[in-house]
Amino acid sequence: MLNKKFQQVALYFLLILFCSSTLFSQQEKVELHKWITDWFLLGPLELEESTNEVEHLGGFENDFISEHGGITNPQIEIGQVETSGNSNATWTEYSSPDSIINLDEAISKQSYVAAYAYKEIYTEEDGTFILSLGTNDGGKLWVNGIEVWDYPGARGLKPDDNFIPVFFQKGKNVILLKVEERGNNWGFCVRVLPFNIDAFMIRGKLFNIVTTPNGNSELRFALSDQVVNNLFSSIDLEIYSDDRDTKLIWTGEWTKKKIMKLDFESHESKPYLLKIIGERKDGKKWNDKILFNSGKRIDHTLFSNKQTDYKIVVGEDASESEKWAAEELQKTLLEISGADFEIISDRTELTNKEIIVGYNKHSQQLLGDKFVSPALLDESFTYQNINSNIVLIGGKQRGTMYAVFAFLESIFGVRWYTPNVTVIPSREKHIFNYLNHHEAPSIQVRNDFYYEAFNPTWAAHNRINGAMGFREQHGDIEGY
Repeated sequence: MLNKKFQQVALYFLLILFCSSTLFSQQEKVELHKWITDWFLLGPLELEESTNEVEHLGGFENDFISEHGGITNPQIEIGQVETSGNSNATWTEYSSPDSIINLDEAISKQSYVAAYAYKEIYTEEDGTFILSLGTNDGGKLWVNGIEVWDYPGARGLKPDDNFIPVFFQKGKNVILLKVEERGNNWGFCVRVLPFNIDAFMIRGKLFNIVTTPNGNSELRFALSDQVVNNLFSSIDLEIYSDDRDTKLIWTGEWTKKKIMKLDFESHESKPYLLKIIGERKDGKKWNDKILFNSGKRIDHTLFSNKQTDYKIVVGEDASESEKWAAEELQKTLLEISGADFEIISDRTELTNKEIIVGYNKHSQQLLGDKFVSPALLDESFTYQNINSNIVLIGGKQRGTMYAVFAFLESIFGVRWYTPNVTVIPSREKHIFNYLNHHEAPSIQVRNDFYYEAFNPTWAAHNRINGAMGFREQHGDIEGY
């Protein structure tokens, strides 16, 4: 009787031992820094052929394992068959001799397909870790059913290409990786690293901003909700107008959601600056800045097919240099576009298709009464659009003239290399939506001391205002 009971107990423990050995062949205690070389793999799964390298291949977003829990709760067994559309694949076990899981060898050399890789790892405590990842080509990654990484498009395999902070719960954690194949090599490599917030802040980008077609801006967090709760106590947001007169226009607190709408008024597309002020769980401060455009984009056509609706407006009281700059603008735009930009006086009524040269009745009407007219000798300048109109403005003696030439340089690539060599690129069409450029000279007197630089027209084009003596030059000179 005793022997029979002993045999039953022994058989029971042998059964537990067998089940445990089977279980732990699929599960692995996390070992930091060590490459994960044992995986369950599924593939190849047929996708659509494409040359678009900024989006996933067609069909990639399909959940090919929906019959067995899906990507949020995969129930994986070796030999299990997954069927989806034209794809029919079986889960297999694969052990790599090195850090790279070679999917060409393990699954197929076929192009325009995808594969899943499944792994269970165990941790002794809850915690945040870095999942280091490299793939060829793009893919998606889920940890415990939560998407933590997505890269559409082609790329080569580079170990430690992505550092992804992930939250591992005590006990079992499921890693599910999906990798697409566009051609040539196919594979991936994964390892778990200890999380160091300072190192990650240097390497990783936590936030980015996406502006939707209707002009609204969304703040997007790159990591999972679980991770952020272990990183930050709070994050405050400040949005500034990104003009030279920067001012605070909106404040708020981050909602700790992956996508947060930035609810501030922005009628026309223009640049803004977001300042992020965070307090970490360890008590340290963390700051970041993001430049972004927000507001509905409105395009204005300056010229197209050698035609333009725009006129160049010059004030009745314009200086000699402003009138000359307007003529240079007209002549250069004709060569660029083949379109004739008529020069008219500010005695006319303001329209919505004007390039306004200098401070005159039309620019004053657009800029408003609060705008202070630049001083006569002020060489700082601005070119900007106010809706569909363009204003080129500075001091009457040289500032406005410099605004015209800077506009031609920066927007159209015009270069006055020597008095005899000028480059004026031609264009069929020019569309703009936002202009706001300001410069102020840091050196009051500027003089290039060589023979060709003494040419007064070349000097005026290149904002040279100095001479050892006196010479006739548009806008005059600073003689010394």
